[in-house]
Amino acid sequence: MFGLHRNRRESDEARPLGKLTRSEAVGGVAIAALAVGSMLIGAPVVARVLPAAADTLKASIPSQESSTAATDRAQKEGGVLSTSAKERAESGEYPELTPESEPWIGRPAQNVLVDRAYTSRRVEFPVGKPVTLNNEEWAASEAKVTFGWTGTMRVTCNGATAYEDYASAGIAQNALNFDANSSDWQDKAEAIGFGREPYQLVVVDMTFENVDATPQTADLDEFYAAYLGLYNESSSIGDYAQEGYFLAWSSCDHEVRDEHAEGDGVWTSSSFSLDPGASQDVQVAFWVPKREVEEVRAGKGEFVARIGDTFESEGDAGDLHYSSKAVSWRLDLQEGK
Repeated sequence: MFGLHRNRRESDEARPLGKLTRSEAVGGVAIAALAVGSMLIGAPVVARVLPAAADTLKASIPSQESSTAATDRAQKEGGVLSTSAKERAESGEYPELTPESEPWIGRPAQNVLVDRAYTSRRVEFPVGKPVTLNNEEWAASEAKVTFGWTGTMRVTCNGATAYEDYASAGIAQNALNFDANSSDWQDKAEAIGFGREPYQLVVVDMTFENVDATPQTADLDEFYAAYLGLYNESSSIGDYAQEGYFLAWSSCDHEVRDEHAEGDGVWTSSSFSLDPGASQDVQVAFWVPKREVEEVRAGKGEFVARIGDTFESEGDAGDLHYSSKAVSWRLDLQEGK
């Protein structure tokens, strides 16, 4: 479920929008560089850095002999099998997302991932109800979703709360990945087409109960919070509708010292340890334009939490991830104090 968490860059040119010692994840999507004049700025892209235990992740993806097991279990637990993004786009409910319509999607395997995310049906789970997410079952489904673990986790989405600012959410400014209302970030956001506008935080509250899951990444042997995403299909900004909002903070953030890391060897990991039989509450905050929060409050859109990625390890493009919406929760927005 949990993804890119380190301050290591995909290339010498790439850099995060926030501090170099913070996560590079943007709604679970890696930040890559775009050159505007002489300034390097960040933008959401499809390509990801593969977790350290790539062979483990590949081995966890079985054949399609049990492709309905995940959705069958999901519906027994109260999940509703929804339409695909393609079907919603054709009905006018969702912005068009195809390999042909997105110029930043170029390599063959990326097209496969986008097509898979675009055509696979979504299962929407009820808020507040624990659901069983077995990685192997979902990896064999039509969406080929992987969560970053092997085995089974029981996951509950407890809801989402909007806060006017980080102080209201009880988050220290220096704990944020970056401050979306800072002049520095606003300059960068305007340069890459997001515009200058005020942001606020929407915090998604999750509970994870480890049934028999083990992490698929080897560097920390922990579960990562960056594969949880928040998006709004009615957003007027295509990246937010398709890829989700910028990751601002998680309650499991902690500093890790690594002699191989950049700079002072300290980076912030959005990850946690969880033994089988144990459970943990995790809050993840996202930067959302204030006007979109107001639109959702007025019933002109809905926030949806999603977890997991689709994975591809075929072709010349190598190993890639792309945000899957196959496992989702449609949220009623609560108001913070």
